[in-house]
Amino acid sequence: MATNGSSPDRNALEKIADWAKAEPGVSVAGDGTLTVAGDTPITVMVTADDERVQLTHHHTEHTADATRVEAVRRALPGRGSGVTGTVAADDATMEMTLTATLYIDGLTRQGFVAALNELVAAIDRAAGSVPSAIVETMPAAPPAAAPAVAEATPVAADATPTMVISQVWSPTHRVPEGGLRAWPKPDPAVEPVATLQARVELSIAERRGDWARVVGSNGWTGWVDTRRLLPMTTAATGTQASSTGGAFPFGAVGAAAMIAAAFLPWFDVGGFTANAFDVALPFLWDLAASGDPALGFVVAGLGAIGLLASFLPGVPDGLRRLTGIAGIAAAGVFVFQVDRGVDGTLSDTIDALGYGVYVALAGAVLLLTATRAKPSTS
Repeated sequence: MATNGSSPDRNALEKIADWAKAEPGVSVAGDGTLTVAGDTPITVMVTADDERVQLTHHHTEHTADATRVEAVRRALPGRGSGVTGTVAADDATMEMTLTATLYIDGLTRQGFVAALNELVAAIDRAAGSVPSAIVETMPAAPPAAAPAVAEATPVAADATPTMVISQVWSPTHRVPEGGLRAWPKPDPAVEPVATLQARVELSIAERRGDWARVVGSNGWTGWVDTRRLLPMTTAATGTQASSTGGAFPFGAVGAAAMIAAAFLPWFDVGGFTANAFDVALPFLWDLAASGDPALGFVVAGLGAIGLLASFLPGVPDGLRRLTGIAGIAAAGVFVFQVDRGVDGTLSDTIDALGYGVYVALAGAVLLLTATRAKPSTS
């Protein structure tokens, strides 16, 4: 591997050599040149200075076919790609150079693999399959400066390279509500190339200050403001995630509290206690009512419905809130009827109530207001 500049980061080159050796289908020569296996092996020269590492592929093709040259030129990566490319041709030869740049500040293995994948894909799209007799592939000399981005027609997103590195894409962040703009490089002075929709999942491949180069599930890459990205362990609402990646199931806690409350005392007067199963449901509208059905079955049933609605994706979330409202109504009417029966002060009513009523009310409120638990997508 070659170095440019006055203070090259040799550690970065050593890291890349180690990462490349660990990838199936990639070999590293004594001078650090990478060779990617395939129908036509791809040779990549790695150079570095004190700020960046560049992966460069130089392709020379002996052809006088102007149509062929134009086809390669049009297949070069467009704006927004992490790979830049140039094509030069004379009467007998066409030369194509493609370069991917990684910044040493924030260099990661995932970023290197993503950049190498993108470079390989760009080479396959631009050069295509040509007879080996007319192709000469060689490492490029270290460039004095990064080549300019060629104006080119974007290539179809479903074009596939002949060889893909084995690193598995795994999302680490989401786009926040309202979307997020993306740039072709970490420079706010240039025009954004895309606006990412809310909740799109991305993987951070590289960091540079407050900038992050992100990669999508389809291989798209661009630079965004890393401060606005939401980690995958945070729900879109900003609630703290559980170990499974979804919002903490406070609604389920409230539902469980309602079920437990049915077995706790609702009356507690002079040493006499009674739970919700000892109270007739008609008591809610008739102070003299007794017998079945018991209020406890209603309270516990509402809690069970709320518990299922908190987790099952097929159950409308409105049903969970409805059970919360019903639980609040049942406990509230019960308190009102007790107040009527005591026919005393508010303090007398409070003294007559068992703590099961308060547990039921708290559980119903939590069931009504909590965010629904969501399964992890990471």
